[in-house]
Amino acid sequence: MAWITDGSDGFAVNVDVVTHVDNKGVDNVFNAMWQDGDGVSSGEHYWKIHFPTLESGAGVGLTSKDYFKKGYACRAINYLGNLSNCGGLLVGNFGPRPKQADTIGILAVYEGDRLKVYVDENGTSLGLAFNVPASTFKSIFPVVSFHSSGSATCTKQTEIPKVTSRASATFTGIEGDWKLTNLEENAVVLDLPLKPTAKLTKIDTDKYSFNVHVINRMWTNLFKADGDWKTSGVCSTMIGGDPESMKFEDTVGSLIEKVKVVEVDAGGNLSVKSDTLSSTWTRYDSTPGPFVGEPFA
Repeated sequence: MAWITDGSDGFAVNVDVVTHVDNKGVDNVFNAMWQDGDGVSSGEHYWKIHFPTLESGAGVGLTSKDYFKKGYACRAINYLGNLSNCGGLLVGNFGPRPKQADTIGILAVYEGDRLKVYVDENGTSLGLAFNVPASTFKSIFPVVSFHSSGSATCTKQTEIPKVTSRASATFTGIEGDWKLTNLEENAVVLDLPLKPTAKLTKIDTDKYSFNVHVINRMWTNLFKADGDWKTSGVCSTMIGGDPESMKFEDTVGSLIEKVKVVEVDAGGNLSVKSDTLSSTWTRYDSTPGPFVGEPFA
């Protein structure tokens, strides 16, 4: 059992610890594979990858000897918050990004002609992450893909955890995922040509990140001052759209930029108001599903 690196500069292996020190700051990934015998291609197998140090994220997943290559040439199914094939995005925002002191569990289950891979983070199950053809790999090995400096250990567990479904995210207060269901301007109900969604994430006491998607994505920090909610100025992507949709997006943007009230009402809905605009948002489950298909197609 040993770590095998992809030959990138900055790697060191000390017994069961692989360390990468990034002195160049280049846009790349630096891969290390945990080689345990000839790999596995049937049954159930569970590994835990621990990060004693980690600077800016890493991917944890599975690869094979023939796919293990240097940098982005490596082909692997990776969990790094998103789900990826090492070089491209497969599923976004699947879970939290691995960070220093985290332990990520990888459970590989062969079922007939399918390879199902389950992920857990510090003992909390994220459920099924990948459902790919068993023929994707000749045999599998755990792999870590560093994006900067960090270190990792890998241990194969003899006790296989019980497979559990991914739990839906639970939120309290104004945090969570919301969908716009009603918008009024000066007490006049407006049509909703689009169905905007929003995500509120707590940063600190009375401070949240506020991300809204209409056509473009808008984001700001939301904070409380003198009893009212305020924003730090709204930024957005610039994809564009037809005139009616863009006018509607401008109205939603004005609501966010000039917000004064943000609260959850008695019915559990989110109420967001400015001096002239009033809106109602309902919770929805945005928990992403697994990747199903050919990861390298």
